Amino acid sequence: MRSGARGLKAAALLILGYAISVAVNAGIYLSASGDPGEPRRLIVRLGGAVALVFGLWTGARWAWWLGVLFTGGLAALGVSGLYVAATTELLELRPYPAVDVTFLVVSIVLLAGAFVVLLLPPSCEAAGVGPKG
Repeated sequence: MRSGARGLKAAALLILGYAISVAVNAGIYLSASGDPGEPRRLIVRLGGAVALVFGLWTGARWAWWLGVLFTGGLAALGVSGLYVAATTELLELRPYPAVDVTFLVVSIVLLAGAFVVLLLPPSCEAAGVGPKG
């Protein structure tokens, strides 16, 4: 297996880890809030993540592009969310503040890791993007 293909699979596994953390977090808050819209939102988020994982695992070019946008954008949103949580009283309004902070940190680490792996030259070459030698 080429190192680029391994990079795409590593990014896929990191995104899968993120999807699992989303499901766990949603389960915790569904039990607290009873929000009937939460299962639908969870299905959409997990469906998108699973499609992205499948695309990266199979080396699809579209998945590399979407993966870079998805992981970079959500990691940036996670950092800004963590900043807001740390500088405001927002966490005081939440039922499980420690879960929120843990979820944000885990999400940032997994998504930023996938973002970096996707931008490494072997991953780019395996996805067929970047300069041609």
